This record gives sequence, C-alpha cells and structure tokens, in this order.
Amino acid sequence: MINMRIDIIRKELDRRFGEVKACKDSDKHFFREEVCKFMYFLLSTDGVREHIIELSKFADKFKDSDEFDKIEKEIISSIKALGKIADSFRDNVNNLAHSNNFQNHAIDYSNEVFIVLDPKLDGGMYSYKDFLKALEHFKNKFDRECINLDGILHKIKEIFSFADEKQWTYDYDNYSILFNKLVQLNSKLDAYLRLKCSYDGAESAVNLLSIFFYSEYRYLVNLNATDCGTEVENEMFRDMYGNGINIILTAGDCETLYHAVDKFLMTSKSKSALIERLKTYCRWIKRDAFPKPDEKNRENKISDIVTEFIFNHGYFPIVRPKTGKAEPDILAEPGSNVRWDNSFLIELKQYIKNKDVEAEIKRELPKDIGQAKNYYSIVKPYIDDTVHLLVFYNGKKRFRLDDSYPVEDNIQVEFIYVGDITPSKLKTVIIK
Repeated sequence: MINMRIDIIRKELDRRFGEVKACKDSDKHFFREEVCKFMYFLLSTDGVREHIIELSKFADKFKDSDEFDKIEKEIISSIKALGKIADSFRDNVNNLAHSNNFQNHAIDYSNEVFIVLDPKLDGGMYSYKDFLKALEHFKNKFDRECINLDGILHKIKEIFSFADEKQWTYDYDNYSILFNKLVQLNSKLDAYLRLKCSYDGAESAVNLLSIFFYSEYRYLVNLNATDCGTEVENEMFRDMYGNGINIILTAGDCETLYHAVDKFLMTSKSKSALIERLKTYCRWIKRDAFPKPDEKNRENKISDIVTEFIFNHGYFPIVRPKTGKAEPDILAEPGSNVRWDNSFLIELKQYIKNKDVEAEIKRELPKDIGQAKNYYSIVKPYIDDTVHLLVFYNGKKRFRLDDSYPVEDNIQVEFIYVGDITPSKLKTVIIK
C-alpha cells in the first residue's frame, strides 16, 4: 500500500534520479554513492519498495509459472529425443576413435568438459557416451542450464554437423524438426528471461540491488539480498565486492528503473491504493460532511468531497467529461496534460435514504453496473484500466459483493458507508 501522496513520491523520484544523472561524469566512488542513495529512496518508500522486490523476483516467479513449466517439458523432451538420435551413430564414433586422423571436439556442459569422439578417457574428460548420458539426464540440471541453452544447442549442432561431414546415416528429418523446435523454444524462453526482464525493469533492479547490498546503505533498510530472489544473489556472486560498476551501464539501469517505478506509480496498483484511501477518507474523516437524507443535490455534494480528495492526492479531477453522448461523473488524470493510459473513471451513486436502502440498492445496482460498463466500452480505446463505481449509502446494514456476483474485471464496485451506525452494530448483507 502506498501511504504517501503519489505526486510527492514522483517529485522525490525525479530529484533522486536527477542527482544520479548529474554525476555521470564524476569518479566511480561518487557516482556509486548517488546510485545507492537513489536505491535507498526506492527501498525506504512503502509500496515502491514492494514493487522493486517484485521486479527482482521476476525470473523466479516466471520459473514457477505454468508457461515456464510447459516450455521446460518441451525442451527436456526434445533434448532427450535428440540424444537418442545421436546415439544411433555410436558405433561410427567408436570406430573413428581408433583412427589416426581423429580430432577432438570439446563440449562445455554444466561446468564440465565433454570430449566428443575422444580416444583418451583420462583426467576430468568425458567420452561421447557420457555426453549422451548427460543429455538424457538434462532434466536434473534444467533450472541451472536453461540460461545456457544457446551454448548447448551450438554443441549439439556441432555433433550432427560432424556426422554429416562423415556421411553417417541418422534420422535427419526428425533431427531438423526437433532442433528447430528447440531453437524456437529457446527464443521464447529468452524473450521472458531477458527481453521482458529488461523491458519491465527487472534486470536493472537486479543489477542495482547487487550494488546496493554491497554498500553501507543496506543497513538502513530492513532487507537482505536473500529477500530479493536468486538473481540478485547470483549477480552479487559474479561481482564479489560490488566494485565492478560501469558508469554508463549503471546510469542506464537507473534510468530504466526510474521509468519502471514512475509507470508503476501511475498504474492501477497506485489507483487502487488511492481508492482505498478515498474510502477511508469518506467513512471516517469526512463522514460528518456527507449530506443528510433530506438534503438536496446529495450527489453533487458527494462529488465535491471526492474531487477535492483526488486533487489533493496529485490527480486532476475533470467533472462530467463529455465522452460521446455519455457523461461519467469524474475523470481523474495525473497531470496538466491528459495521459489517457494513466487516467481512470469514477462513477458515483448515492443511496442516502431514511428507509428501504437495502431494497433500492438491490434493485438499482445492476443498472448502475450496466452504466459503468457502457462508460468503459466508450473509453476503452484510451483507458485500458478500471471504472470505479462508488456506491455511497446509509442505513443499518453493510453491503458487500458476493464472489460470484457478475462484475467484469474492468468494473470495480466499492460500497462506502457514510451513515451514523457504528461498525459493531452494522449487519453485513451479501448482494445476490
């Protein structure tokens, strides 16, 4: 949960990143100090801290996903099948191993060296047979070796190229299908573990955290490298003392993470936090300011309270904007120039009556949700997010949606009680 005004966080984010940019031409020690200050700000800000940790664990989370499991199974089965095809010319290998014109072909695999077609099995060298056995048991090493699949594929191709050169017979068509499938699967794996990590800022978060945890600033946050996933620990192991800082690359990582955090602050996660704060603001801080059942223009008065809150928390509220023939109650956008991808709609409904509040909500809520859906369908090309339907009510009962209630993902209904009954005396009612 983000407990600070988003605009204040963004302003401090700009300032800290500006300090990093300003010292790119300084010596490494001074630059490293500013980078650590930048990371300390991110890790000491509630909400942002959790986002950084989530980014750092991207690779671990992906490896636990169904998509990774599917790719893993297909790669393992293909590797195993290729090993069986290669095993079909084992006799040719054995015969060649005794010839005078034999030439070694080294294969680096799982931190061991396999000598393919090796007539001398000594030292830590392994035979062609052992290499095939390693392919057969590739499954046991997949988690570690999946990032080295390029090298393994290259060596497999070398084996079959050597077989082609010697004109050995094998199932070439099946080999081609399996090998091309592996290349495609490897590209798909790389897209997640490298491209998406880079695009989303996860790779930059890992690189910068590995620098941060070698600095004294690490003592200022209640966080350890082990809390941030295996990739951070691996990066720290590669740079044992945190001295291998490249100013150009690290400055690039800071910029990438800066944009990733700024985007996070303006997405639905921060919007959801804003709505939660708004609900608390209405229920407790402004409860006495809400209109009474006999007051006129109740919805307009509620709109004033909501728009004031939104403005005070860094958004610009546009009341009753024209969207075609429709007029939603409030469009909340985050700057003087509308950034549609960061804006969201709020639709207000009030059921502040002396009696029959429950019956009226049950009768009218489906219509309200339908209206919110229509608004979303109009703005969907511009705002791919959520319409928040805020239902203000009084009475003697608290309302909540049942889990099976048919509200689409993009329509979020929030019941906000602004009556006089204390929480301990409110009876909860499930809308059906």
